Amino acid sequence: MIKKLQSKHVSFKKRLGFVTLGVFIATLSFSQTIIFSDAVGENVTLGSESHVSIVNNPILDGVNGSSKSMLSDGASWAGYTINCSVPISTSNNKLYISFYNPNGFTENQVQLNFANPNQQWLTEAHPAGSADGWYERVIDLSSFEGETLTWLWIAPSAGEAGQVYFDNIYLSDTPSDDVKQPFVLSPTAVIFDDAAGDYVTLGSEDHVSVVSNPLPDNVNGSASVLLSDGGSWAGYTINTAIPVTDTTDKLYISFYNPNGFTENQVQINFKTPNQQWLSETYPSGATDGWYERVIDLSSFVGDTLTWMWIAPSAGEAGVVYFDNIYLGDTPSDEIKQPFYISTTAVVFDDAAGEYVTLGSEEHVAALANPLKDTVNGSPTSLMSDGGAWAGYTINCAIPVTDTTNMLYISFYNPNGLTENQVQLNFLTPNQQWLTEAYPSEAANGWYERVIDLSSFIGNTLTWIWISPSAGEAGKVYFDNIYLSDASNENITMPYRLSTTGIIFMDEAGEGVELGTEEHVSIVDNPMKDAVNNSETVLKSDATASWSGYTITCNIPVRDTAAYLYISMYNPNDAIENQVQVNFTTPNQQWLTEAYPDEATTGWYTRVIDLTAFVGDTLNWMWLAPTAGQARLSYMDNIYLAGEPEATSIRKLYPDNGDVYYSNGVIRFKEFHLNNAEVTIFDVDGRTVQKERADGNELNIDPSISEGIYIVRVVENNQLKKLKKLFIYK
Repeated sequence: MIKKLQSKHVSFKKRLGFVTLGVFIATLSFSQTIIFSDAVGENVTLGSESHVSIVNNPILDGVNGSSKSMLSDGASWAGYTINCSVPISTSNNKLYISFYNPNGFTENQVQLNFANPNQQWLTEAHPAGSADGWYERVIDLSSFEGETLTWLWIAPSAGEAGQVYFDNIYLSDTPSDDVKQPFVLSPTAVIFDDAAGDYVTLGSEDHVSVVSNPLPDNVNGSASVLLSDGGSWAGYTINTAIPVTDTTDKLYISFYNPNGFTENQVQINFKTPNQQWLSETYPSGATDGWYERVIDLSSFVGDTLTWMWIAPSAGEAGVVYFDNIYLGDTPSDEIKQPFYISTTAVVFDDAAGEYVTLGSEEHVAALANPLKDTVNGSPTSLMSDGGAWAGYTINCAIPVTDTTNMLYISFYNPNGLTENQVQLNFLTPNQQWLTEAYPSEAANGWYERVIDLSSFIGNTLTWIWISPSAGEAGKVYFDNIYLSDASNENITMPYRLSTTGIIFMDEAGEGVELGTEEHVSIVDNPMKDAVNNSETVLKSDATASWSGYTITCNIPVRDTAAYLYISMYNPNDAIENQVQVNFTTPNQQWLTEAYPDEATTGWYTRVIDLTAFVGDTLNWMWLAPTAGQARLSYMDNIYLAGEPEATSIRKLYPDNGDVYYSNGVIRFKEFHLNNAEVTIFDVDGRTVQKERADGNELNIDPSISEGIYIVRVVENNQLKKLKKLFIYK
């Protein structure tokens, strides 16, 4: 079945003096007087001849883009009487009338009469171009200045029988685009690409709407598309003015037909009237994704496409999507924005992966990873906002292969919610709802969920929806979403356990991240003494109370490293300091201590007993060296080690204690090395020597220059000794 639809041309410029039939005026500030433009002007009365009617403008072009025009009914001397009262002056001494003469009649006639009786019969031959579009006739009234035009009679085909259109009747001294509203030719040839193109007017049918692209793929990845509402012959009228040339001789329209309808129909019309009804059967692939229909316009080169009507489901009732309507000579990726297949299989890793589009749901946010651990050490993760079914939509295009047959998602569930849900969809439609109960360990740290996709090998994952708390209300973190055949540490970036126990000693220790608070900085040691002779220390800024420092770490608390050491220097006599510590098994501690008197004149070392947390892991701490007072203070040498008597680092150099340097050899006086790993660091933290050692001595590399160094001894994966010493030549 072919359905015909009359074009609904809609003007895109603001109407000037728009009125309905009757007695009205539209006199502009520059003495322009409208007799008819879409409707009559003031003090103008249109005749009631039945053989002239007001109709839609049949062809909008560069001369006349008005919405309405008048049409004679085809009779010989079929004219129109118009009564008016318009004084003629130097500023309105020309009468303008536009004609469109598609049937090629010979001439038109205009009769005029003035208050001082002086009737004029003015006949003019229609120019050749009037058969293809509008032209504007101009009648000079300068000889009637000072008189008043009282009526006119227009016979568009004069004595011949035939229909002619006429419009935009006004008096002025220059032609007026405000009256004629010329329909400008589009310079882009784009009809719809997320929105209407230049000089394109979309119809206002309520059964077609602009919606988000439901399935971005490698044919159409545009953000917005058009959707028919499901009615039979639910279509869309579009007014255009696009010349058909050698480079715009094909019309492209993309369709996505998920409900499997039979065909679509496109109606097109041209400036030289030539309406086409073009139906096409949908290919089978249109139910699974977008396809692009191509209509050959080469036989219309030299003409202008003026309107089109698209019925995506033709005579059937059903929803179909359509988009990317344009003229060209080749398909345009710039318009279609094809959603390319991902080559990395990463959906989210600190940010969206290649060709992945994250949803814009307000209840999910990207923020700093709250708990870096051995499962997930990535800097950034996603967090749901706590609402029930608070989820995240992710559009992607990732082929499922032998090497991408598992979907990995990391979760951290500190509020102990019951389960998460993941929904998946594939290019060959096969939606999956996959719910999993959280394991108990997810409340204390990250765990990685693995979803087997091996049954979908050969298909393409096109979108994912993740609801970290499923139907419960509560915040959950999630991260590191990717396809692979094995867990990928390059993505999860596991945060390794510290093997040194050093948090800060001239600089951050292994696997330790210092905060970026502006009120704490690394400076030269202002008071080198027997307790702390380090080169650099941390300084609070004295202008802010609770001026502190956040430190993220991952240090196991062991029997041999169950005490936290912090050196402090309090020259401005603050009352107390506060240390906050937190562990993998959530157990936050606020530990406040009054400063001893000696801390005002030199360094002292605070020791915090963590033996109650042996077996747990210290994962962050916050140091406020002056607690609630705004005072300058210093801190340094922050580390975990054994009991204070066994691990004091107060004697620095020269040293003849349990570990000391002499004649090119480091000597271990009080213990014996058994395949121990000995590492020597300079004060900048660079490794200058590292080797396995047995016995009580280690030969120093002769290239090591004189200076202060740190010696670390690790035996059986446990820190046995951490010592500063002076190497001299």
